Amino acid sequence: MDIIFIRNPYPKDFPCLVYCDTFGKEIDFVIKLTASDHWGVFCDLDFI
Repeated sequence: MDIIFIRNPYPKDFPCLVYCDTFGKEIDFVIKLTASDHWGVFCDLDFI
């Protein structure tokens, strides 16, 4: 499990999560391994 921390923006509103995905999970067909045993996580946030 991965976590993305966001500091409380008080008195402004919290951002909205627009998109979230992982990367680095593709298996290399030559060596039959991935880049890591942990996938990377990224997200797009909308700060209204």
